[in-house]
Amino acid sequence: EEHFFAKYDRFLRVWPEWSSSGIWSVPYPGSRNAGGMVDYQYRPLPSELVERFKAWQVEYDGHEPWTPEKFDWDGHARIGGGLARDLKRCVGPSIYVEHRELVEVLIDGTTHSYRPLLGLPESDQKPRRTVQGVT
Repeated sequence: EEHFFAKYDRFLRVWPEWSSSGIWSVPYPGSRNAGGMVDYQYRPLPSELVERFKAWQVEYDGHEPWTPEKFDWDGHARIGGGLARDLKRCVGPSIYVEHRELVEVLIDGTTHSYRPLLGLPESDQKPRRTVQGVT
C-alpha cells in the first residue's frame, strides 16, 4: 500500500455530480468519499477538453433524477471513460486517474483494475441513485 500511494502525487476521479466540473480529488483510489471538486482553473487542461467536460456535465445536470430510466447511463459512462483517458494524458504519470472505482486509467489510455486483488467483482454495477426511495 505505501509503495502504491508513494508513486502518485494526487488521486483524481472523473465522476458526474450536479453542477460540478466532473473532476474530483479523491483521498485515495476507490474511496467512497468523492473528496473535493477540482475546478478547471487548477489543472492546465486544453480548452477543448474543458468544453467536453462541461458538455458531459450539462447532459448529467439536465437529466430528471425522478426518472432515471430515461437517462442514457451507459452512453454517459462511455463519454466519461474517454474524458478520463484524455485527462490522464494531460496530467501525466504522477497523478492517478480513475473513472470507475479502483480501475486506474494508464497513460497509454488502457486501464488496470485493482478490483480482483481485493476480491471485488469487475463490474461495479449498483442501483442507480435514488430520489425519495425510487430507484
